[in-house]
Amino acid sequence: MELTRFVGVFGGPDHRITYANGDEVASLAFAFAARVVGGSLVPDGAEVLEARYATREEAFALDLSPPVRRALMVAFEDGDGAYFDPPTWAPPAGPPRDA
Repeated sequence: MELTRFVGVFGGPDHRITYANGDEVASLAFAFAARVVGGSLVPDGAEVLEARYATREEAFALDLSPPVRRALMVAFEDGDGAYFDPPTWAPPAGPPRDA
């Protein structure tokens, strides 16, 4: 693969997951567009069971999570700049701490 552009950074509320055991995680995803220059896709059999190339129509016909769907929508656009999810966190208000 040869990277062709930086698509964007994706995070925020859609990237928070609470597992059945109560564990909570948050992810931040960096997306890149690329083109195939050789080789083949090989799933690892543990985390990736199937890997293939898909057209836009084929990709959006899949059962995608909201974060993946949003990243694909941005990736398939022909925008010049990179996308950044708006921030959802701010430092607590209050007096500045002494240095």
